[in-house]
Amino acid sequence: MHGRTFLPLVALAAALCLGAFAQEGDPWAAEPAFLLHRMEGMADAEAQGQAGPVERDELRMFWGTHLRRCPMDAVESARYSIAELQLQQGKAKDALAELDGVLALTDSDDVRNLTHLNLAEIYRLRLNDTAKAQEHYRQVGGPLRPKAQRCMVAMLEEKREPDEPARLLEQQIAEAKEKGEKLALLHRLAGLYKRSERAEQALAAYQRITREFTTTDLKQMREDAVRDVEAAFGRLKALQQQGKPDEAQAVPQQLQARAQELRVAGRWDEAKTFMQAMQKGFQQFRQVQEQQQRGPGEGRGPQPGEAPKRGQF
Repeated sequence: MHGRTFLPLVALAAALCLGAFAQEGDPWAAEPAFLLHRMEGMADAEAQGQAGPVERDELRMFWGTHLRRCPMDAVESARYSIAELQLQQGKAKDALAELDGVLALTDSDDVRNLTHLNLAEIYRLRLNDTAKAQEHYRQVGGPLRPKAQRCMVAMLEEKREPDEPARLLEQQIAEAKEKGEKLALLHRLAGLYKRSERAEQALAAYQRITREFTTTDLKQMREDAVRDVEAAFGRLKALQQQGKPDEAQAVPQQLQARAQELRVAGRWDEAKTFMQAMQKGFQQFRQVQEQQQRGPGEGRGPQPGEAPKRGQF
């Protein structure tokens, strides 16, 4: 029957909402999701050097007593809530122990990566332990890796010694596996030097970009972003035709995660192209879905020599 194996349009639209977070929040958490989203956005602005002293103080106060969340099971969420309450009571070491317990027991890569990020932030913001913070930042993988990298650079930049975060960025540039990642990191290095008023080093970093990247490279990166989206919608269509709605539902979520990863990494050209391709793919998918739900011949209007159906003009 038409529509039985198709994602509901409302659900698909929500999954592809271009302003949404890459991951859903923790369904067990009592914290208002909008507040966490707002503070996450401010944290991203800080990582780009776009936050003023008032915003930075607000961020330190908030993330000093709150944890980032992601989908997790009820027991993991309870441990997170215990750790959060302990932070708010000034018991940072007890909170660390609770999160270490999550690391020891979870079988979710997403929860593990997020927990390393939260542990790093506690060491950074509550205990001022830069070494332990870096240890956990470096263990963050998956879509959260760019965020961990940015937090680590911001932490070192707070020490007002630009050589140390610059060395870290140079290391990340050397380890970059994608051209887009390297390009964004070079821009971040140049921005670091600009903020510290080291004009010659900033100039050298920008010139490095113009030497190492061409318009052809940028075109290729954007085309790759479009191909990734088209391939994802191809998988979505195939899974729908195979009658696998649960697996199909994961595809838009994966697209959202990748879009958020590009934005957090500062890969703006690719992120914009990726989002535009997502929007186009959704529109096309919706048109096909609506047509198949209507069935053949519906909605096409009366044909020559054919009497109009009731209610059709």
